[in-house]
Amino acid sequence: HDSSPHRPRKIPIHPYIQSSKDFVWVDPLTSLEYPTDLCTYLGQNKKEAGRHTLMGVGQYYRTAFNIKVYGAALYVSKRDVLAAQKFGEYAALTAEELRNRDEFYDLLMSMPSPGEDEATSVGALFDRTLFIKINMQLSTDAMRKSLEADWSLLTDEMKSLIIESSFEERMADDRMLQKISSKENSSNCSCGQNAPPEYNADPSCCARGTELVFTWRKNGDFEVRLDGRVMDIFPRPDIAKGIFAEYMNKNPISLDAKAHFTDGFPFLLAPLAQVKGMSSAVPQSQIPKKVESQSNNPMHRLFDAAVNSFSTVNVQASSFSKWMQGNAADMSSNMGNAFGSVVGAARGLGSELDRQRLEIFEIAMAFKEEGMDILSSLSSVMKTSTIEESPPSLSPFSPEFDVYNEDSASQEIVPDEIGIEIEPSMNFSHSLFFVSVHVYLMLLFVVSFPASYQSKLIVKRRMVAARKLVDFQSHGHSAFVVMG
Repeated sequence: HDSSPHRPRKIPIHPYIQSSKDFVWVDPLTSLEYPTDLCTYLGQNKKEAGRHTLMGVGQYYRTAFNIKVYGAALYVSKRDVLAAQKFGEYAALTAEELRNRDEFYDLLMSMPSPGEDEATSVGALFDRTLFIKINMQLSTDAMRKSLEADWSLLTDEMKSLIIESSFEERMADDRMLQKISSKENSSNCSCGQNAPPEYNADPSCCARGTELVFTWRKNGDFEVRLDGRVMDIFPRPDIAKGIFAEYMNKNPISLDAKAHFTDGFPFLLAPLAQVKGMSSAVPQSQIPKKVESQSNNPMHRLFDAAVNSFSTVNVQASSFSKWMQGNAADMSSNMGNAFGSVVGAARGLGSELDRQRLEIFEIAMAFKEEGMDILSSLSSVMKTSTIEESPPSLSPFSPEFDVYNEDSASQEIVPDEIGIEIEPSMNFSHSLFFVSVHVYLMLLFVVSFPASYQSKLIVKRRMVAARKLVDFQSHGHSAFVVMG
């Protein structure tokens, strides 16, 4: 709601994914298994369609003894939900708060009609699936009658179309043949499907764990599956809306299922809760601004100052890298000219290498001095109470990274699996690695040639001069002679 203050919060855990194993969640009440992602089950590619994520599982009870007849699970397309603008206003709510919002359930069981503006519609365009898994062996006739009696919002024509399609007689596929021969299916139930004689299949019953799955696509198609097999696809959004309304209206078939359908949404919608009004992964352009430092810890401020100082080092690293590349090209050119001449080739090569060694040494020393100046300036940076946000801080103690602190400033978080391509940028780590590789390769190239006698003599003279200087100072001499 627009009037409520925006308070980013920690991303909650997904109760089913957290307790799942190998992408399968086991219901502790019935021991029935539910996949946490239905993408492959629905015949889709995860990279192309994204995840079809489990949101919640509830039980359908019958009789005064509360017999668990079947479990009902809700799945939604993660990518579609994060892209739908209407879900943004529910992003900061808990599962309990969502249960008390009738308009949220209206959103889940509705979809805009063809040509209808999604902004003015009650529903949103996203794929969703109702996954029913029976908890006991039932006859196909009992299942038919039970569904006909429970589905009060569907017309007789709708019920007949769904039921006849689900239990239509046909040859069993490989998955059904495995179920017929499994140890858990002692009666060899095939749920209306025929199998070769050696399987001794019984089409008149459905085994415990049989799955009846209904999927409502964004294009309005209503898909019916039995144990993962597509039985029929109908262009009937009216039937699809009726099925989902049976479990999410104000008088649902299963109150327990309706209550649990909101369990996974706080986790799924959490990326949208970080920035008020955000409904997609496309980041808005930001204007550089000053932000107040929110940490009173001196170590945190020191770390922030150090990280912000890296931008200066980054400039120096870039300059040094360009110098290395330029000199490498110059050396290659000079080397080619030297080898192109037969007379004086050795002398020219030695002189060129000596010049390059001395220049590398001088540049490296200048780069080191610049780095020392940067480090010495950290104390003055710590005294300031504001930090420029351009370039942004990389410190985890900075306000930009404190998205899970309820008092932090808002920022935009890009949800995963939206298909946004982000161009790479050259940060300090990249530049430092880039420079290090160039320096290493340059030094390998330089040391691969023997040094001339002249360069050795220069180095030796400087070392002797430095040693004599130390000796003079240690004996208290006030004057000394610098040897050339």
